Amino acid sequence: MDTQPFASSTLGRNESFYVRIEYATDEPLMLWVRPNRSDNPLAFDFFLLLYFCAGMALAVEGILALFGAAPALELGNKRGF
Repeated sequence: MDTQPFASSTLGRNESFYVRIEYATDEPLMLWVRPNRSDNPLAFDFFLLLYFCAGMALAVEGILALFGAAPALELGNKRGF
């Protein structure tokens, strides 16, 4: 077991205290992890840029399709369902 900051430290108001616990289990464990700026700035910037560029590409494609400069996007598969 490990703590951050150390267990003998005094915490101020609204400060975080992290405890690392290790245990064995027979079943797989699911964890939800989201990149944030403080934990992993490179992953956060990568996904932010990826989502921004994908959104801008869809917006430009939609505007071009609206004015007839590009074919409309066909959503779904070719089988009709």
